[in-house]
Amino acid sequence: MFGNTTGWGLSAIIAAVMIAFLYYFAVPPKPSPATGAAVFKVAHAKIALPGSPTDVAPAGTEECDAGKLYRQAIDGYKSHARVYERFQNKPISVSMDQMPEMQDVLRAAHCKNFALFSGRPAELVNYDNEEPSLTALNTVGNAMNTMGLLRGLDKQPDEAKKLWEAVFQLGARLYGDHITFRELEVGHDLMQGSAQSLRNLAKEQGDKPRVAQLQAFMTDEGSYQLKLNEAYKWVGAVDEAHAGQYAGDILSIAKDPNADPVWRVEALKHLGHYRYNALTKGDQLSAKHTLASLSQDTTLPPSVRAAAQAGNDLTLRQHNLVGGSVD
Repeated sequence: MFGNTTGWGLSAIIAAVMIAFLYYFAVPPKPSPATGAAVFKVAHAKIALPGSPTDVAPAGTEECDAGKLYRQAIDGYKSHARVYERFQNKPISVSMDQMPEMQDVLRAAHCKNFALFSGRPAELVNYDNEEPSLTALNTVGNAMNTMGLLRGLDKQPDEAKKLWEAVFQLGARLYGDHITFRELEVGHDLMQGSAQSLRNLAKEQGDKPRVAQLQAFMTDEGSYQLKLNEAYKWVGAVDEAHAGQYAGDILSIAKDPNADPVWRVEALKHLGHYRYNALTKGDQLSAKHTLASLSQDTTLPPSVRAAAQAGNDLTLRQHNLVGGSVD
């Protein structure tokens, strides 16, 4: 009645295979869902110091741009890098006059305006393994902390205080700018180092209220930084065997308009690696789509768009140099 049943059976099997084949290619695989892990709560919020920087060092009041002076320090450091190396190894062998970048940072402390990387986010938002501008400022700042200690030994507490307050100002500005997480880390380190020196000076001078004030800032800021660091271990990771379990969370942060721009920057840079190395096809495709879309969105903060563009343009060679791998 129904003819060749074997033929009909084979036809049904072939039809089922074709339907499955068409479905596979017509319906793209879905990305991993966000886990909502508690560690990422801080990454969906704005970053803000728990205490006021003016509790540690006074704000600048003069009509000048600290960023221009910091840029001078960055450019000058290129010519004096070996002097700073010598100072690091044998501080008493180098005078402050041989490191004129310190004067740039001291003068910048008096300025009330600041713009450094915001107009050129790609200087920091990239896949380079080096960040020469941050290295320069970090090195100069640490050298100034050491110079302050030398001034203290020479019984010049006021000069030491000026150096430490200028370094703290530099750190606070980098922290507030935080185009990338590395900039935020440098700011944190400079603030903590200089605040500790200022606390020790206050202790030597018997100023107990000042000691308590500085210690409170250091403790609160340090605790907050630990929370940020825990989130960054996953958001900024490049080893998907380690971080791939949170691919959905990384995607969620990259798209979240309420997240601090620095978290979106780091998440988008992470997605750049997904173009070559993701645990699932769905995560890879979603990363490609997100990067392509956001790289064209002119309404985004410049740093976020720069991160999307960098991720969208990431080459396989760059991916491997940063530490990724391709199966």
